[in-house]
Amino acid sequence: MLKFRASAERRVRWVAVLFLLTACTPAMREYGQRPQPLARDWLDTKKTLPMDTSVWRLSTNGTDLTVHVLVRSNGVGGKPQEVLSRRGIWYVRGRLADTQRVICFNRRPGRAASSCIPFVLDTMRDGRLRLVLREYVGTHETAPRTLIERRP
Repeated sequence: MLKFRASAERRVRWVAVLFLLTACTPAMREYGQRPQPLARDWLDTKKTLPMDTSVWRLSTNGTDLTVHVLVRSNGVGGKPQEVLSRRGIWYVRGRLADTQRVICFNRRPGRAASSCIPFVLDTMRDGRLRLVLREYVGTHETAPRTLIERRP
């Protein structure tokens, strides 16, 4: 009796695991890939000044963060202060070699639709990558948004 109960419990666990895997897989497939060339820190050229830097941090795990870097202007050298804000997740639909690719951002995964934007990725003369979001919808306008690879 004890052996039967143990094997029945084991079967129930396996069925539960298989159910969860099959139930979650379509939701995970909805979000595309996160190519390595895009997974890095990007300087937002529109919102970056010498004392105040705005950085988009696109992580390989899909996390989309905003890093606000503040430099003290009182003349005292010190480490810049970084303020992190979680924005949601990011992913790419299409391959990097495709011309119809888009980068998608989702602020509320599982509860809201993603916003997808066509983009161009190229290399500047100094060797840094440049990411141009062609139809970025900002607070007051829809226009191209240029992000430059941030290097330490």
